[in-house]
Amino acid sequence: MTLLHTRTPLVDPTSGGGAALRGATLPIDGGLPLGAHLEVAPERYEFVAGEPIPVDTIWDPVSAAGRTTESVSGDCWLTFDDENLYVFVSVTDDVRGTILPVDDNKRQRRTDSVEIYVDPRGNAANTAETFIAGIMPSMGSMTGPPGAGRDRDNHQGVAEETAPGMEVAVTMADNEEEYSGYDLEVKIPFDVLPDAIDPRHMGFNVLINDSDTQNQAAQVRVGWSTFAGVRADPWRWGQVSLEGLEDAGSEPKDAVLPSTAARSVDSPLSIIQSAGDRVPLGGHSPTSPHLEIVSVERKKDRITAVVHAPVKGATKLFVWDGESVLAEMERNMPAGERRVNMRVPGLPSVLETTEETVLASFQSEDTVSAAARRLE
Repeated sequence: MTLLHTRTPLVDPTSGGGAALRGATLPIDGGLPLGAHLEVAPERYEFVAGEPIPVDTIWDPVSAAGRTTESVSGDCWLTFDDENLYVFVSVTDDVRGTILPVDDNKRQRRTDSVEIYVDPRGNAANTAETFIAGIMPSMGSMTGPPGAGRDRDNHQGVAEETAPGMEVAVTMADNEEEYSGYDLEVKIPFDVLPDAIDPRHMGFNVLINDSDTQNQAAQVRVGWSTFAGVRADPWRWGQVSLEGLEDAGSEPKDAVLPSTAARSVDSPLSIIQSAGDRVPLGGHSPTSPHLEIVSVERKKDRITAVVHAPVKGATKLFVWDGESVLAEMERNMPAGERRVNMRVPGLPSVLETTEETVLASFQSEDTVSAAARRLE
């Protein structure tokens, strides 16, 4: 396995210690002995040469990028046979986040989950040419089934519909008191990938979302390759070589676009992500400078936000409690600062149980920006 960019470099990756990471090699063997059903059994991976892939470097929040945390960490092993990839991820975690209902199998970033990224040819221009699995260890309860789907890739949606033959098995405590993390094993058939694998340099990455709260929001995200923009740009992922696997040649599949779509400027979760990693909403160019929420104040059931727009444009504001929108409005903004008032019915009582954040998206012609500020 060739490790090209394994984690956010603390120094220039072309010099010093960072360069050593880019030259390391480790072979991955195939032939995982699997029966008719997946069973989580880490000892079966002992034959894989070398150390596990570390999944422990923070990439979100940006203020802690490049560090590690005692809150969450993971190790990953990867192997294959003639028809499938097999990924084993062992996650160490201290607190179980929100367990989503069985019928809410989407947006895994809201709670404890693992994301597996595969760029079959290692040269994808965007995630529409890749496979991205989002897996929550259980749904409905601690002993409920795992939630598995594809996210922001060549064919997003629940795994049963978009990745037939994909299997997930999870081992985890059956109660929150004994919870200390989870092990998951994933079988990914080659025929659900968007192209045949180039075994010399397949793009690969694993990210772990960690939530220690019950408000459907993750606080920390760690990964293997954690360059800024890693969720959107396949060239920021690591790369592996699968020794012994034949290259069947490239036969790319056209991306299957969802039949329904929401604009990113209207999506609170997209705004939160963009405000944090500065990846522009909806693939547009960013404004310069960025939109800024200068301050947020509350008086009874009203919130006043001071918003600084970089140029003339349209701003959409939301009051977000981590799960739903409590209030929203749209305003045309001149360049500079403007005070915006929003009424939130029952705000004093709402604040007793949840934390509110003011979110804002901004669009001016083909440029966009996003901002977020928590109500103190």
